[in-house]
Amino acid sequence: MNNKDAQNIINDCLNDLKDVQIEIANIGATQKAASYLTYYGLIRACGAIEMAFKMIIADFCSNGTKNQVKTFIDSRIRNHAYNPSFGRIRDVVSSFDKQWSTDFTDNVDKMTKCEQKKQSLASLVNLRNEFAHGGKPHASINDIVTYYKNGVEIIKELDNVIC
Repeated sequence: MNNKDAQNIINDCLNDLKDVQIEIANIGATQKAASYLTYYGLIRACGAIEMAFKMIIADFCSNGTKNQVKTFIDSRIRNHAYNPSFGRIRDVVSSFDKQWSTDFTDNVDKMTKCEQKKQSLASLVNLRNEFAHGGKPHASINDIVTYYKNGVEIIKELDNVIC
């Protein structure tokens, strides 16, 4: 990836998710603590994708600009909460440049198993929202890792288009 800070966020999260998988394997997936670890993995995965997508856009668009523009981008992108679904990412990109949005959409649509990758992002967002609103989402840590890896492929395409 071109944005090394976003790449570091992605890598750190993947390492954390691998650690969670190991911990769950050690204690057993049916133990109550395993569900807490899975929820942590869910929040961590969705948050890392959100941070990476915002960082890619904000870093590129604020590079070399005046402080006022940086402040605006920070308040509207970097420090704003966004569910990192494919549609939301595309909409944020479109607010900066329609061609970026078109290129991003076209490139993702050309990816192998593109619908599965888009659905993975949607699953992470839906599961996170379910948990955040008091629910008990049903997904294994292995599901979350798969969703995360698929979502990262979309983030890498965003990085390719913008950077």
